[in-house]
This record gives sequence, structure tokens and C-alpha cells, in this order.
Amino acid sequence: MSRLVELKDRGGATMSVNQYEDCYFYRGSLPIPFDEHMRRVKEMKLTPEDVLLCSYPKSGTHSLWEVVSSIVHGDLKSKESVSDVDMLDFTSMKLLDRTPTPRILGCHFRFRFLPNEVLTKKPKVIYLQRNPKSVAVSYYTMTYGMTTVRSYEGHVPVKQYDGTWDDYLESFLEGEVEYGSWFDHVLDWEQARVENPNLPLFVLQYEDMKKDPVSWIQKMSEYLGKECDVDTAASIAQICNFSTHKRKRPQSTIVLAADGRTTRKGRAGEWRHWLTVAQNDHFDKIYKIKMAKSSFLNHYN
Repeated sequence: MSRLVELKDRGGATMSVNQYEDCYFYRGSLPIPFDEHMRRVKEMKLTPEDVLLCSYPKSGTHSLWEVVSSIVHGDLKSKESVSDVDMLDFTSMKLLDRTPTPRILGCHFRFRFLPNEVLTKKPKVIYLQRNPKSVAVSYYTMTYGMTTVRSYEGHVPVKQYDGTWDDYLESFLEGEVEYGSWFDHVLDWEQARVENPNLPLFVLQYEDMKKDPVSWIQKMSEYLGKECDVDTAASIAQICNFSTHKRKRPQSTIVLAADGRTTRKGRAGEWRHWLTVAQNDHFDKIYKIKMAKSSFLNHYN
């Protein structure tokens, strides 16, 4: 069964999310019960030509979709005008069933919530990771003040979250945010790779893609069974440049802490502009505890 639960940060600000089994999911409402939607996802029909882009939220899913779409469809036109990705999280199965293959589908699910046919039809599955400090900042700036989210048809209203950055960061580290713990999400997918050796998963680091896009585009092309020379990869990298595809949102003041410290939405600064020295040290301490047995223990330190 699923239910809507209210998550409260230490300052008292709240957000409502769907809870299914033992995990937090999407914030919005659907025309059908959330557990029924998840059942339909599990029973969804796939083909070997489908591509699933999986990640924790705010890891660069849309940017990756632009790259993969260019590779799969051989389309070197700009996709800046495409605002939405077909997300399993909140898209009608009827709509996805009508989408012609090869489909490029996104989701923020842990591995066990993917369609059953992932293991039998073996579509291409790419798991995208990003530095959790960058994720936390990006997640907060998206979540703060948001009043609507996508649903089956258009957008639906959600309870506005107006907590401070300091309070949100603590909730993020505790996994008390939409989609739960970043640490548990990454560990779940890491375990899935161990338990399913016959299912080829392509793991990509967002920072690696930013640093050397041409090389990683060629590696992804090989994984997807597509030819891609250096010139083509460079062209894809240029039209899918992450820095030119930031979604523009109205700017407003964000309160970072109870002492009134503020910043602006959409600020170009990286996580170092947001985390204090004490917060960064605390984050590193939690990371070392949570990821002690992970192959990514030292990856983001």
C-alpha cells in the first residue's frame, strides 16, 4: 500500500511525499492510487531497444537524456526546447505504451522498482551519479518554493516547502526528503550490479561527463551499440552542453539559515558557496559512515 506522508525538517517546514513500501517517492498526486501506478510500472512491457536512464533526483537526468537521444536517434539538432523527459515516476503507462521504440525513459527509482522485464528483455540501463553535495544544493533550489509538479496530464499543485538551506541539508543527510536517502539509493544500485552480473549496467559520473564529454559520449555510444566518431561526439557535446541548458526559473531570495543569511535561486556558485566549513565536515563524516562498504567511499572526498 502507498500513502502520503508529511516530512518535517528541524525548523518545522514540511513537504508531503508518496511513500510506497519502505521508500519515499514523488511529491505529486496522480489520477490513480500511487501503489497502482507502481504496479503498472512493474508490469510495463519493454523491448531490448529501450533505454532506461536512472538516477537520484538532480543528478543531471535531463542533460543525459539530451545526449542519449542524440546518440540513439542520430539527431544533432538542439533539444533545448524539449522540457520534459518520459519519466516512469509520473507518466501514464498508456502514453508510454504508445511511444515508438527505441524509447528513452527516465526514472528516479531504486533498482527493485524497475519493470520486471528489465531482467528478461534486457534494455540498456544507464545509472547516473553526481556528487551528493552538488545534488543537495540543486535539490534544495528546486524544492524551495515549488508549488506544482508534473503529473499524468499537465501539472498538479504540491505543498510549498519554505525551509532554510541549513535545515534542508540536515533532512537530506537523514534521508527525510523526496525520494529518501541519496546514500541508500546509490548503495541499492551498487548492490544491484553485484546481484545481476548478466544485466549490463552502464554507470556514469556526472562530473566525468562534464570534464571529458567527448570520451564519455563515445563510451556510451559503444554501450548503446551505435557508432560515434570523435567529430560526431564533439558535435553532440556541443549541442548538449550542460551549461547552456539550465532551466530558467524566476529568481527569489532563499533563506539559508535562521540567522537570516540569504542567497539567490539559480546562483552559479558550486556547493562550496553553500556549505559552511562545519557543514562540509559534518557531510564528510556522514558520508564515510554511510558509504563505508561502498566502492565509492573515496570518490567524492
